[in-house]
Amino acid sequence: MAHDRDPHLECRLTDATENLHVEIEMDWPHSEEYGIVRDGLRQEFSAWRKDKNEILKQINELEQTLKSREEELLTIKTSPSYRVTHKLSGILRR
Repeated sequence: MAHDRDPHLECRLTDATENLHVEIEMDWPHSEEYGIVRDGLRQEFSAWRKDKNEILKQINELEQTLKSREEELLTIKTSPSYRVTHKLSGILRR
């Protein structure tokens, strides 16, 4: 029984032999249930990949929006009118 994707068979002959030819054919038979599960998992993986790509797209859009908002906030905070208003609000709160 093969337990990995690279099954092999090794024979060590004690006597040297000429014209020896060994041919081994291997097959991985699968049950009908295996095929059903495999196909279902492929569909699930495809749907997952589609959902993942959509989420990554949304994340990218949110990152762009956040960057834009941060730039806008920085512009507001560095404006003369904001600085004056901020100082006045501090004085008025006292």
